[in-house]
Amino acid sequence: MRDEVLQPYEPGPFSDVFYVIYDLAPGVIVLLVLALLALGAWIAWRTLPFFRIVQALKHAPRVAIGSAEEGVVMVTGQAFPGQVTPEGYAPPGHVWRETSRLDTRSVPSLARSGTYSVAPILVRDDSGECLIDPRQTWVLPSQRKGDVDHHFGGDATYRIERLIATGDPVIALGVLGRAKNRPGGGELPRCTLHKSAGGVLVLSGRSETRTLLRAQLRFWPRAGAAFFTALLGLVILKEHVNSYPTDAAFVQELLARPWEGGVLQRLERQP
Repeated sequence: MRDEVLQPYEPGPFSDVFYVIYDLAPGVIVLLVLALLALGAWIAWRTLPFFRIVQALKHAPRVAIGSAEEGVVMVTGQAFPGQVTPEGYAPPGHVWRETSRLDTRSVPSLARSGTYSVAPILVRDDSGECLIDPRQTWVLPSQRKGDVDHHFGGDATYRIERLIATGDPVIALGVLGRAKNRPGGGELPRCTLHKSAGGVLVLSGRSETRTLLRAQLRFWPRAGAAFFTALLGLVILKEHVNSYPTDAAFVQELLARPWEGGVLQRLERQP
């Protein structure tokens, strides 16, 4: 009597990968697919604000700060400290700064400090001025500087600074709050630029084109990761279901033996 060899898949470059997928228990496959779909959805949710920023950079109306425009708007002006400088002190040379340090003495590691200043930033044009809270804002610096802090033989500690200097031209995206008179009777009306319901609040010391490019570089890789993560889950499910004679057989196996794997055993049970 001749034994018949069961061939669960066609030999090919990905045969081993397909066999692993085929051989998993149906319950494990369902959990794996749900996890991949959930991960893809989470990445997409984290990516959504950058999609809205890209759309706002393309379509938001450019308005004066003193206007009463509603919704997400784009304003341009110069950046200044949002807090009054105490008497006797020189005004700071920057309104926002972030410092990163790279230490090469052992395994290269990047130790990044937090935002140096969390004080409000003032954006001013000829029609008014508005305050922005940098802690809630996606900030793109206007300047980037690098230097060596210390030498240790053949190693060194490098410092990189990203900043927006006082008086730098900036563009800002957000929702204009209700204008209020300045304390002490100042001439320019003051308002706040706050985050929209969709999470849009941007302060950029770069040109509009470069700001759009940076936003797209944040959006498209994340969108691609979300898409391919979800697609991977669907492909795994499809390949696993293909190891059953019919789709109904997969459902029956899932209900009857959810944690029992083995494609050869299934083929023997279900000719």
